[in-house]
Amino acid sequence: MRRAIMALAALMLGAPTIAQDSIFSAAETAEHWSNEPSRVGIVLYWGPNNATTTHSVCSQFVEAFRSRDILARCFTQVTESPGAALSFHIGPVERGPYSIPEAGERAAEIVRLSQARDKL
Repeated sequence: MRRAIMALAALMLGAPTIAQDSIFSAAETAEHWSNEPSRVGIVLYWGPNNATTTHSVCSQFVEAFRSRDILARCFTQVTESPGAALSFHIGPVERGPYSIPEAGERAAEIVRLSQARDKL
């Protein structure tokens, strides 16, 4: 319960990264958050041995979407697999998971999907 309250407070305050307890809750939260127009939910699957931080990765993607007039929020899921991956949620539609470089290459596609969803 306390984690849910903290996550809600972080969302309201605009934090770029929110930690989740399970893969289901991270994906579910990203999906729920991205149901509104002009929103993309990002799930960052974060394993050991990464050379950067979750905040650094999430901030880059959040800012990239913001520059295209789309609000993005990053939900971090810690995993036991080494490395990192990202998936994007546009309401119930999920794309990924992708490696970090591939996710960057697919950002324009995600923007187009979000814009198309908003026209429906």
